Amino acid sequence: MRLALALLLITGCNCGERIVTDASMDAATDAPDAMDATPDVVVDTSLDGGDVDSSDGDVPDVDAAVPCTFAPTGTPQLITTGTSDSKHPDLEANGSTIALAWSDDRVGVNRHEIYFTHLDPSTGARTIDEVRITTDASTDRYADLVAAGDTFGLVWRRLNDPFFAQIARDGAVRVVPTMFTTMTSLPGLTWTGTEFVVCAGDFSSLPATMRVARLSAVGAPVGGFTDLATDASPTINCTATWDGDEVAVFFNRDADVAHVRADAAGALVPGSESTVGTSPRIVNDIKSEWTGSVHGVAWREQGPEGAAVAFQVSSRDGAPMGPPFRVTTARSNEIGLTWTGTEFAVAWQDSLTVFIHRISATGEPIDFPITVATTSSSGVQYDHADVIWTGAAHLVVWKDGPHLYGQVVECVPD
Repeated sequence: MRLALALLLITGCNCGERIVTDASMDAATDAPDAMDATPDVVVDTSLDGGDVDSSDGDVPDVDAAVPCTFAPTGTPQLITTGTSDSKHPDLEANGSTIALAWSDDRVGVNRHEIYFTHLDPSTGARTIDEVRITTDASTDRYADLVAAGDTFGLVWRRLNDPFFAQIARDGAVRVVPTMFTTMTSLPGLTWTGTEFVVCAGDFSSLPATMRVARLSAVGAPVGGFTDLATDASPTINCTATWDGDEVAVFFNRDADVAHVRADAAGALVPGSESTVGTSPRIVNDIKSEWTGSVHGVAWREQGPEGAAVAFQVSSRDGAPMGPPFRVTTARSNEIGLTWTGTEFAVAWQDSLTVFIHRISATGEPIDFPITVATTSSSGVQYDHADVIWTGAAHLVVWKDGPHLYGQVVECVPD
């Protein structure tokens, strides 16, 4: 029955280059189901510290025990209203709060602002009003939202300049948007437990330079920028992850996914630069998650025929662990990545369809891609799908026409 259900979920999707059962790959320790050699999954609803998604506190994880199959439940929920163009959603969990930041054009002249709201983890529906964070109307895009104590830190790019703001859980702006440097690529943000660290590529002159900067708990600069790597791609983007001792930065260098680390003081860790993945095409839209022992890294590979999605597990030091997994070789748009406590999930859009694919802690695909949404009011879905583990399910958000929609994907008992 599990196989039949899985086959129903793959319509319209290129299912990747490595499809195997995960009987020997899953981080769980129970015996596999005798029927299909795939470990059973059940949601663990106890707060056991299993989630380390973004230093966001304790969120339940997935454990193996009871037979079930991941599938969408309920119906897609309309999140944004009164907009001509909502795009680039970014999800984050802070305890039981599931927050969403995104870019939104409410005046119809391609002048996007940053907005913020909460989503119901059981349905994907919006639970508070949409909160406008910026008021400059100068094209604010590519928000990166990070949980930080009882607040959220937020960075984004306004034209070519990176900005920071701090937001209370209820959406109140505690630190107003502040520019902290100029002429950079898309910034990435992480929280160390006491301060923020932001990564950004400086392309004011070539070759481009990958840099990090420390910001206090209220967003004040702590020292200046530290150069971590040069000779980086001018179309650079980055993601930063705190591993408890150091900040790991993953960024694109033409067709490579590069890695470098900074210590708690923001200084370059000597000898830490490495290549995590190599693509036959240009790499962009990199996402990373720290599990407590390894990094999961996902990225898009952009070529003339469109973009594919790849995933790689790397050690703390940035060394690839096993071959990369090509999640899909079909045309794909911007991606999302989450960690449940025992496995990863990647979200993406392929033409008119939104998918997620579960991936084991060692980088092996689990079952087949899951179709999240297959219809669109506009006939096109594009500009980012994101996913986050809520503690009981995956919550996926994507763009459909001018709006954002949310959908829960949970483990339904067989």
